[in-house]
Amino acid sequence: MMEDPELDMEVPSPSGSFLNEEASVSMEDQPIEEEEDEDLYYIEPRRPSLDLGPLPMETGALLYVERPQSPAESYLSMRSEGIGSSVVSSEEDRYCTKIHLERTDSFSTCYSVDSDDCEIRTKVKSEDAMDDDDTLPELKENLTDVVQPYLTVKFVFTAICKVLQQLRPIGLETFRGHLWHRYPQSFSSSLQTIDIVDIVDQMLACYSLRVSLQITKAVLLQLEQKRLVDFLEDLENENEVHYELRERLKKLYGVFEGPGGEERPLDEVYTDLRIVKGANNGPNVEHEVMTIPNLANKKPKEDKHIHDIISVDFIKEIEQVIVLRGVAGSGKSMFVRKCVQEWSNHNLDHVNLMFALPIKEIKQKFGDSDTSFLDILYHFYPEAKRLNTKQYSSNKCNILYIFDGLEEITEDFDLPNTRCIFDINKPAKLKVIFASILKGVMLRSGFFLFTARPLPKFHVPHDTKHHVYEVFGFKEEVREEYFKKRFKDPKQAGRVIAYVNSSRTLQIMCYLPLFCSLLSDFCQSIFNKQGPDAELPKGITLMYTRLFLALLRDYRKEREAAVDEKEFVKSLGKRAFAMLEKGVYSVCISYPRDLEPLDEAESATYSGMSTVFYVKPMPFLDEKMFSFLHPTMQEYVAALNAFLSCLNEDKNLFDAPKSKKWKLSLNKKSSSIIELYKNALEKSLLCEDGKLDIFMRFLFGMSNSSNIELIQRFINPNVKWTSVAEEVGALLRKKIAENQYPARAENLQFCLDELVLQKSPPTRKLSFKR
Repeated sequence: MMEDPELDMEVPSPSGSFLNEEASVSMEDQPIEEEEDEDLYYIEPRRPSLDLGPLPMETGALLYVERPQSPAESYLSMRSEGIGSSVVSSEEDRYCTKIHLERTDSFSTCYSVDSDDCEIRTKVKSEDAMDDDDTLPELKENLTDVVQPYLTVKFVFTAICKVLQQLRPIGLETFRGHLWHRYPQSFSSSLQTIDIVDIVDQMLACYSLRVSLQITKAVLLQLEQKRLVDFLEDLENENEVHYELRERLKKLYGVFEGPGGEERPLDEVYTDLRIVKGANNGPNVEHEVMTIPNLANKKPKEDKHIHDIISVDFIKEIEQVIVLRGVAGSGKSMFVRKCVQEWSNHNLDHVNLMFALPIKEIKQKFGDSDTSFLDILYHFYPEAKRLNTKQYSSNKCNILYIFDGLEEITEDFDLPNTRCIFDINKPAKLKVIFASILKGVMLRSGFFLFTARPLPKFHVPHDTKHHVYEVFGFKEEVREEYFKKRFKDPKQAGRVIAYVNSSRTLQIMCYLPLFCSLLSDFCQSIFNKQGPDAELPKGITLMYTRLFLALLRDYRKEREAAVDEKEFVKSLGKRAFAMLEKGVYSVCISYPRDLEPLDEAESATYSGMSTVFYVKPMPFLDEKMFSFLHPTMQEYVAALNAFLSCLNEDKNLFDAPKSKKWKLSLNKKSSSIIELYKNALEKSLLCEDGKLDIFMRFLFGMSNSSNIELIQRFINPNVKWTSVAEEVGALLRKKIAENQYPARAENLQFCLDELVLQKSPPTRKLSFKR
């Protein structure tokens, strides 16, 4: 006796029969006697057909689906629970899958949703009922096997439909015939009158998901349709990789790690960013004291969101590149995390696969060695090895590659003169690989999102179709929202917000997510050390020092800089002080001779201290402009330079011009930090427009002992610092009492606040040794 391979599956019988004892079915339509109980076929009632909704067939929604004891029994359970044929999936119920499919591609226009063509038997057939089934493929189902969560009803239904739609009408008719001939025990009537959707519906009702795929491949092989079998296997591999990618990306990008290693879901912290279409809009020039003209074109533009940028229309276009620009700390990496999270949560289902690749980590791993694009991809996502390499160039598989931090590879990045490569398996330097992608010759069917700071020496090739967006950080109305999300304790959040609102400069600088993050970490550390009722310090210098060091640390961390750190800070400070003296906050890239030379790549690209933008002074003429990250950052760097010049070189930048004889006396180091403060204070009080007000706050804040400890790396080892808090504080109080400059009186009080962030004994000496 030949056994029916379907019955090799260890499927338990239902607890009761839904038919009367006289009902029986066989292939020969011969009745079976009532008393032959062991040969009876129990026929379960018709399950509800799958819900065919309005959405197009796709492989987007992947949920964990556990195979029940019997496929038919699973459909019955859906109906008994009142769910019907359309089961809504949720996180709470991972065993249900929602199906929404269009029937427009079916070969038949006549379809009965309540068709009763499929019945399943749960007892072994008699020997007489067995046919010549020697060529039946072996279909074994072990109920102890672990069910793969990526194998869902929606995917299997869609995948088989896609495959059968590629058969010609004659091929489809042959497929029906083979299916009926080989598996007649699963269908109660011929399949010649039903369409593709009905066929797949009945297969899924009678078999498990994995066996349904097995049957489809077996029949296709009998029809010598190896190409379609390969296509179906590619869909399976893509679906498995799709699921595993989502799970990996959820762990990597869906979690925010706070100070002390505390992990929280990204949604609990993420705050909407302001993103607009276009670029070269210039830096934020909002200032507490000054009114600084904006040289760039600042026409109001509509804010864009993730679904506007990674849109369905964008995916429909070929050879597309998105460049997301923004100054250091503006939230580009935060946008990437949110974008990846949206995809991993099934909110960007028009993207089949997404690979997020941080360029800094790529450079750390592969450096200057030759490597191929696939080697890079497999290093970060080993599951991608199961994909067919043809899928990377297929227009049917929408793959989005996200590269965060393009500035990491701009050394000698000569796009026009770089010889590109086409093969993703061919080893090459990183700059050649990225040039080939940007020129559109590698991965021509892929879609790319690059994040980058405004780079002085970089342009996307004009013949590459691309969109440019600019990130401006937080809008003013949502800046407080970040702190409310960041601090779980509403009382602590309120105190941090009050601290920020105590200074208009802090309010303005909170447009940078990086600044908000550093400020939150700083306040949280105070709460942790001194208790939840600890007093937050006054002043702004300490926060700017933290921002300055964070940018500089990012610039120096994994890169062999051509310029010594101290020399770079000195050069940057000289430029900031010279611009401040002239009362300018941006200059043309072809710098005047009287300004200190500066490497724009070091300043704008790697450290993020400055930025570049374009202005159009005349029609058909563009000028590249240089400015600091923010006007207050320029003032901070200028104050740092004045302070370090006094300590390291015994130079008082605010001394009036002296005779040659006086200059020689510099060797005697006659100037002191007290004299610096006196001269700077006198000069600032004479500025009616207040252009030195913020500068003076930073200058006085430099001598605070907490700030000294942070900037000691820039102080020469042989310098011994003696606190001048008492002397300088007395100087400020005297000026406030004299009230000779009432317009500057408020700023003098701010300077006093900067000086006493943390009180220190006036006789304490600090020796800095490196």
